[in-house]
Amino acid sequence: MLEEVETMSNELVSLTNYLTDFLNGELNSLDTLKLAVSMEKSSGMNKYYLSIPTYSELSSTGRLAIIANDSLKNILNAWHEYGKYREGLQAESSAWIAKYRDLIRNILVTEDKMLINHSWWRPYPDDALWDSFNLETSGPKITKELSEKPDILGLLNDILIFRTVDQYLLKRDKKECLETIELIESELNRLTR
Repeated sequence: MLEEVETMSNELVSLTNYLTDFLNGELNSLDTLKLAVSMEKSSGMNKYYLSIPTYSELSSTGRLAIIANDSLKNILNAWHEYGKYREGLQAESSAWIAKYRDLIRNILVTEDKMLINHSWWRPYPDDALWDSFNLETSGPKITKELSEKPDILGLLNDILIFRTVDQYLLKRDKKECLETIELIESELNRLTR
């Protein structure tokens, strides 16, 4: 699951970069479909939740004492606290994304928004779906209206920073998950001997 989230996270960063490059006037050539996809996908959430009910359950029932490995106890507690930290990051970025959505809400026609959003997990341009995709919204309308939105670049930069931090945390989480699994397996072996 984390691999899929990481793949989508990488695409979101790439598409958000494309959008900020457009707004900064840094594109040599414009792919209007990519711009439309970037607009819609940049308004999406790519969040995963770290729910660690095991620690809360073990702690509240007093069963945490059955774990002899202090490193495992500490890492389960760290995951529990880290989950709260991630929830805070998600809440902060959700506010930016909501503001961004409000700014772009009426640029694309409904049919374009629906088709782009129904193909959420299909990477652009690496999926054959995009080869047959024709925008109903005109390119000049998209570029003109997008360029005229106040504060959009600042919001996108905040979103991009969050997505970049998210990429780093995902890589860290994958590594930490493997280490936690090793500690759990070791403790299970101890308990089942």
